[in-house]
Amino acid sequence: MNTEKLKILAGVLSGMAIGAVAGIMSAMISGQTAQKKLEQETSRLKKEIGESMNKRMEGLVNSYEQTIHETIKALKENAKSKRQRANED
Repeated sequence: MNTEKLKILAGVLSGMAIGAVAGIMSAMISGQTAQKKLEQETSRLKKEIGESMNKRMEGLVNSYEQTIHETIKALKENAKSKRQRANED
């Protein structure tokens, strides 16, 4: 009778050990999959953010250039009108 209990106990402990090993292996595989997905998502976000920042910088540069050209044009017109007034006097 004692041997039967020992056999049952050994069987239960063996089953638990096999289950634990299987669980650990499964967790490692799913962890690697999760890590790959995380790396892919991080890479995608990095690319999107980079593209977005480039577009914004291009917009800022274009706006800055336009403002400079408009200011130069206004200054030239102002100088021209002052010269004309000076010549008229």
